[in-house]
Amino acid sequence: MKLMVLKLLAFVFLWLWWSTCIHVKAENDRLKPGDSLNFSQSLISKSGKYSTIIFRILDEDEYHLGIQSKDKNFDWVEIRKPFSKDYEFLSLNTSGVLKIESRYGNKPIILYSPPQAINNTMAILLDTGNFVLQQLHPNGTNTLLWQSFDYPSTLIPTMKLGVNHKTGHQWVLVSSLTDLVLNPGAFSLEWEPKGQELVIRRRGKVCWRSGKLRNNRFEYIPEEAQRMLKYTIVSNGDEDSFSFNSTNDKLTPRWSFSRSGRLSCNEGYVKADLCYGYNNTGGCQRWQDLPKCRNPGDLFVKKTLFPDYENVTFEMNPAFGYSDCEASCWSNCSCDGFSALWVNETGCTFYHWNSSKNFVDTSVAGVELYMLENTGNITPHNGEASFSHITLPIFDGENYDLWEVKMQSYMESWDLWDAVEEDYEIYPLSENPTMAQIKNHKKRKMKKAKAMSCLFTGVSQMIFIRIMTLKSPKTIWEYLKEEYAGDDRIRSMQVLNLRKEFELQRMQESETIKEYSNKLLGIANKIKLLGSDFVDSRIVEKILVTVPERYEASIASLENTKDLSKITLAEVLHALQAQEQRRLMRQDRVVEGALPAKHHKVDESKKDFFKKNQPASSKNSANNQGKD
Repeated sequence: MKLMVLKLLAFVFLWLWWSTCIHVKAENDRLKPGDSLNFSQSLISKSGKYSTIIFRILDEDEYHLGIQSKDKNFDWVEIRKPFSKDYEFLSLNTSGVLKIESRYGNKPIILYSPPQAINNTMAILLDTGNFVLQQLHPNGTNTLLWQSFDYPSTLIPTMKLGVNHKTGHQWVLVSSLTDLVLNPGAFSLEWEPKGQELVIRRRGKVCWRSGKLRNNRFEYIPEEAQRMLKYTIVSNGDEDSFSFNSTNDKLTPRWSFSRSGRLSCNEGYVKADLCYGYNNTGGCQRWQDLPKCRNPGDLFVKKTLFPDYENVTFEMNPAFGYSDCEASCWSNCSCDGFSALWVNETGCTFYHWNSSKNFVDTSVAGVELYMLENTGNITPHNGEASFSHITLPIFDGENYDLWEVKMQSYMESWDLWDAVEEDYEIYPLSENPTMAQIKNHKKRKMKKAKAMSCLFTGVSQMIFIRIMTLKSPKTIWEYLKEEYAGDDRIRSMQVLNLRKEFELQRMQESETIKEYSNKLLGIANKIKLLGSDFVDSRIVEKILVTVPERYEASIASLENTKDLSKITLAEVLHALQAQEQRRLMRQDRVVEGALPAKHHKVDESKKDFFKKNQPASSKNSANNQGKD
């Protein structure tokens, strides 16, 4: 009863608080003191180019406030303050506080609070994409109190890098921890006034420099990234800053980081993700020596693989992003690759290969991870074994029996077949699981997922549409078998048709022994795949009876030297192919012998012609020589 009374009092308190709050609808592009913006609405800049937006990532109860351009690009995200769905209003109160409010009266998220209350303020979304809070003065001037451009997640025209000497604020472009966690990540792009150049830091260490600005171009930024930019450098008592504008009013250039530290600049990239600390090309800076176990040219390359989980370790810290996993793996000589551990791409799974059997490159399915690679080859770093690609067999609706054998063999070789045979359940982990339980749970879950992915990828698109709703590898396998292998009656008919096809075969004059025997073996193997016996002696008999007469000599020799009831298929094929080769060699010699004879006749004709047509003096000389 007491609990119910407390809940009722709390509800009444919230209702009174809500009813006494003044929520005045905002104008399209601005908030005035006392205004609030419901997040089902948006502020829209005067020209309509930019608007506020509330968005979330994944299905988690974490929302972000951002500025979106008309072409749907995010140009600013208040990345440090994700909030729950209970927060529904952006408001500017009469004391000059800009905040995000909860409908339940929870503590608001403060974007800006003045040192002392002021009521002559206005928040406005400008056509540059900058959301600013200004103090308005009677003489028509205003003072900037706060602006979204101070916290860029994407650098756009008129945004600054550098330092505001009046406030001490640093203008820095910071990467996010991952694509799904927008907390500040490892990389930052900064303006260095002393050297008059841009620098990228990785966890505080300078890993890349742009080189000095000359003729409106930085040395180590690609030309395609700079071609439509005009840079502005400011250096005075108020600020030291760098910014850019576009030379094309119709285009808005953007600079933004990927989670790996690659800086995307319009149509070009600054590949700071390839700055490993030992190399100094392309603007990369040295800050550490190459580990003894690494080689020049070693890189982590994104691959789609089917790894096993026998030789893995984990970093479960959710503050670890891509670059932290990369740095840890790079410095650990036993580490050959890494991937994210958690679904939001934080944490690390480190792979320590014993041999190439620990993984298979599928290119189209599997786990997305980063492998240590050098000169384009994937090789376990200890050099014990090299990797060779294995092509996933694809079923297009024809020759199911052949595909079935190939696919089963493929899945067995990568320890996935038991996920089809057993069709085991994956039960949730208990509370406070041990590391061994976590490892085993993830291994079984991934094995089943990989088996599903393998089967989905191993069929044509038409067949995939028919199986895409099936929920387990075993169900998929049984459906395909029932659909395409047929029942016993159908298989018996198929065997009968194949036997008839076999009996009708005759070797053509243009065929070789190899071509003809391959045709017969193909039919025989199809019969075997359908569950019927077909002995090699039947193929031997068929070949001896149906080859052309030119092979009679070899067959007679076999009859005189071998017991034809016990002769193997290989012996027959070797004997007939040997005769075939000798016959071809004789034909070659005949052709070669014919050519000199032909030339000899031509030469004799030439001699007769010259004898008949040579001058008289020449004839006399010839006769005199003959007399001598």
